[in-house]
Amino acid sequence: MGVRVVRSSGTWPSDQLVLWPRVLFVDWHGVLTKAPLWFSIRWNERHPFRPRLETKTADLFGNRWQTVDDWMRGRYTAAEIVALLAIDQPLSARSDYFLRQLYQDCIAMPLHGPLIHALHHAATSWHIVIATDNMDCLVTMARRRRDIRGFSDDLISSSDVRVLKAEDPVGFFGTWLDRRGLTFADAVLLDDGKDNCQAFERAGGRSCFVRSPDDAASAVWDLLNTGR
Repeated sequence: MGVRVVRSSGTWPSDQLVLWPRVLFVDWHGVLTKAPLWFSIRWNERHPFRPRLETKTADLFGNRWQTVDDWMRGRYTAAEIVALLAIDQPLSARSDYFLRQLYQDCIAMPLHGPLIHALHHAATSWHIVIATDNMDCLVTMARRRRDIRGFSDDLISSSDVRVLKAEDPVGFFGTWLDRRGLTFADAVLLDDGKDNCQAFERAGGRSCFVRSPDDAASAVWDLLNTGR
């Protein structure tokens, strides 16, 4: 068993070596949080700009799913996506309102409390790494969040590694594992995507498919109770 290193203030991920023989990769959307992009607008039925944004995001995540995948592969920036959406800017808002709100909501996304509590316990004997198919805006702001530093060692995003988890798990997870002398046999993936879980298992790891953040919290406790 390794000795947990308490990180000094400021740097994350930590440059200090923490010796744990296993790693738990945790998905972001659908596991750590249910909040969508622009959640402060899309979850607020009384927000004056919600109708125009909902129309555009419905098209983006419906008819333009390939564009979303390419955004998650790092082929688009958030600014390019907002420009592509061509959302009608309200006269009462600044010209970059929707781009700024996108970033602000990424840093303010509420995380699931019971799961975070479980992950804090798991972090005393596991590496905890956020592993997400996600966009540049989320990654930029997540790395500034103090609330994820207390339980996670690092963050891997498809927008950085340029592949999605299901299409190339070795390309997504392999570099992180290799640098720490670990393999897929030392790893567990906690994810709400069946394709992601199946691909991870084909690569040699174990997975916990979950349908909600509550399921994810229960899965973490099960891992801790069984010691596996």
